[in-house]
Amino acid sequence: MINLKKRIWIFPLISLVLAIISLSTPVAVRVYSSYNIYFWLSALNIRTDTGEIWYNTDPLAITGAVLETLVIFIAMVLLLYSIIRIYQDKLSAKLAKLIFLISGILLILSPLGYIILANLYVADFWSIYNPCFGVVGPFIAAGISILTIFLYKKE
Repeated sequence: MINLKKRIWIFPLISLVLAIISLSTPVAVRVYSSYNIYFWLSALNIRTDTGEIWYNTDPLAITGAVLETLVIFIAMVLLLYSIIRIYQDKLSAKLAKLIFLISGILLILSPLGYIILANLYVADFWSIYNPCFGVVGPFIAAGISILTIFLYKKE
């Protein structure tokens, strides 16, 4: 039988890896017949037929990009801290559960902010653009982080 107590750090590690992958992948794509345009959380945009790469310099887009990326980065730092401290067996159960909860909430807030702000920025955004892993991944990472609260037991 696997001793879950000694291996619990794997769950925040998976959550951390998913958050990193989410920042590295597009949040939305617009598919045309001969090319695609990809959008990242950081306001980076790529057009596939010309290879054109640009940042959306609109103040709302830049503000949203900075805040949403910062929120995920803070969650990633918290998860990394918890991984290290759990592996060293120096993290109290109460603090660990609080870190997992805060990380989960932050990982939910960031893509939720993008979903809402994108719809305000471009009317009917999500019927024009298709969601990608960059907007779905943080929700999965948050779910794993919050699930870890219930799995984590300290003697």
